[in-house]
Amino acid sequence: MVARGFSALGRWLFFGVRLVVLIALGASTLAITAATLAPQASDILNANRSTSAEVDLDTLALRSLVFDKNGAPIGQLNGEINRELVTLDQISQEAITTVLTVEDAAFYRHDGINVRAIARALVRNVEAGGVDQGGSTITQQLIKNSVLDDAVGVEDKIPEAALAMRLEGQLEKDEILERYLNTVYFGAGSYGIQAAAETYFGVDASQLDWVQSAMLASLISSPVTGDPTR
Repeated sequence: MVARGFSALGRWLFFGVRLVVLIALGASTLAITAATLAPQASDILNANRSTSAEVDLDTLALRSLVFDKNGAPIGQLNGEINRELVTLDQISQEAITTVLTVEDAAFYRHDGINVRAIARALVRNVEAGGVDQGGSTITQQLIKNSVLDDAVGVEDKIPEAALAMRLEGQLEKDEILERYLNTVYFGAGSYGIQAAAETYFGVDASQLDWVQSAMLASLISSPVTGDPTR
């Protein structure tokens, strides 16, 4: 009975020590996150106030179609860009929902930046000892691809976030999402979801199903290494 009592006491002591260590680690990570976020938040707000100019998004390059003498399309000249613009209502709901779920589930609830996602990414990066996860919203990704020329440095995050907040006040959410889906690179030379749907599945963006949409959404973060045609 005594031995069994000590065994139970030992388990409780082990559990208690482990709980204290986890709490301490959590508090430490939270402190690091707060210390990192505070100056960045101040810089973002200051950068956002420093200019009242509208965000000027790049003009999207498109592929060129070749027509016969009767005006019927017979081919296309892609050059460096294979892209065809589509409106949001020309994209299947399955594709829209999947991309939002994968890239920015809070898209319709934030103002350009997602503080929770940034904090979560910082915690993950602290645990990994390096840059393991980003916290960019769809709006930030659009700014990165259309304004900042794919800037990737930590110092680029402040203007990226400030411009994302400004763009959110300039365009409607659906306009931002539509532009994003026409801008993002899906690999295999395909820019925008219409070109990607044609390249990988031979269908229009309006016909994408759940499985196809999941594959395309997975390519956004790794369009080269994830390209199934390579």
